[in-house]
Amino acid sequence: MGTEVRPVRFQSGLLEALETRLARDGGELSDFVNMAVDRALHGDAERRLRALPEPVAPEELHGACVAYRRALLDRDPLRARTVIDDLVERGVRMIDLYESVFAPALAEIGELWALEQVTVADEHYATEETAQILTTLAPERRIAPTRGRLAV
Repeated sequence: MGTEVRPVRFQSGLLEALETRLARDGGELSDFVNMAVDRALHGDAERRLRALPEPVAPEELHGACVAYRRALLDRDPLRARTVIDDLVERGVRMIDLYESVFAPALAEIGELWALEQVTVADEHYATEETAQILTTLAPERRIAPTRGRLAV
């Protein structure tokens, strides 16, 4: 796997501080950058850089949707939560969870209820379990209000 190069935007004050430090202490910019990257990768666990997970393919999201729906219909909340937790750990965006897992799974369960293949209790259970999972994910996704108020 090759090295991916991404542009980094710096504030001008940060660049000025870096230039001042290099002029004062001497050394090469590449040495400074290498030291900073090494500290970020191997330093304090809280501030350590984390590798980005590989993107989840649409086929994997479909498979997760099927597994999630089966777990709901089997009334296995631990398995349902494990499916979602795995996707979250792999960096799946919330919108992709909604569009590719939650919505299609619940839509299919609704269709099964309409066809009288599952009970209304099954449908209500699936909806409630999904709502509980979304509630646990919500705090991580909230945006802090910038002016003291937040409209929802």
